[in-house]
Amino acid sequence: MTIQVKPVAGRIGAQLEGVKLGGDISGETFEFIHQALLKYKVLFFRDQHLSDAEHEAFSRRFGDQVPHPTVRSAEQSSAILHLDAKETRANS
Repeated sequence: MTIQVKPVAGRIGAQLEGVKLGGDISGETFEFIHQALLKYKVLFFRDQHLSDAEHEAFSRRFGDQVPHPTVRSAEQSSAILHLDAKETRANS
């Protein structure tokens, strides 16, 4: 699998293609993603379909999760917030 990195703005952000975040990501692939995050600060992964559990498992690889201090997390999750663009805040 070849991961393509496409910078999306002047100084910050890149889109990564050719990687599926759900499931078991190899150490080598995760290290590539981590280095891209350090370089570009913001990463975009298009067309990913992760459950809350898969999203949490992926994010845990970066370190401890910290729940939001005032907004309730999604059910069966310690740190995932569901966002709704029609509402004025997370978990409205």
